[in-house]
Parts: sequence; structure tokens; C-alpha cells
Amino acid sequence: MTAKLIMVISTFEKKKDAQHVADLALNARFAACVQIGQKIESRYWWNNELTISQEYPVYFKTEETHYTQLEALIQTHHPYETPEIIAISITKVSASYASWCLSELENAL
Repeated sequence: MTAKLIMVISTFEKKKDAQHVADLALNARFAACVQIGQKIESRYWWNNELTISQEYPVYFKTEETHYTQLEALIQTHHPYETPEIIAISITKVSASYASWCLSELENAL
């Protein structure tokens, strides 16, 4: 298999925003699967203030060639001024899951 699967991670304050962006990514076929986790506590610096917030982690499974499109989609529809958008290489994956992911991404917009 020559395709490179990645997981793109972002966080959202509101579940409805996470669901909206997940649906957009799936409908555009920029992601084969999106998981929205339970709320987590995030701590970070923002505008010189230590900030503590509750956010939903969102995991997009995609092919590396779709990263730029997925990043642009998240950036465009995310309510944050500077959203977290991180890609992690998937180094090991079952052949059947990888095949399924790639088949779902074949018809990307």
C-alpha cells in the first residue's frame, strides 16, 4: 500500500460545531471516519492569559493527500480564531481498515 493514512485532530468548545465540521468533512470525502470524544479539560495560553476550557476532541481519519483540503475546511468552519489542527502519521493499521478508509476517500471533492 503506497497511500499514507493520517489522523487529524482538532478540538471544539461546542459539540454542535464539532458535529457540523465532522459532517462537512465526511460529505466532502476528506475523511473516511470522524470520531467526536467526550469533553476534556484543555489548559493553554491565550492572549497572555492561562486559559482553562472544556472542549470536545475530534479525530479525522484520512489520507495524507487530503490534509490540505481538510485543514482548509476545518479552518474555514471552525469558530476559533486559531483552531488546533494537528496531523499524526498512522504507522501501523490493519490492512482491512486501511483498505476501507482508502475506498471511502476515493470520491473526494
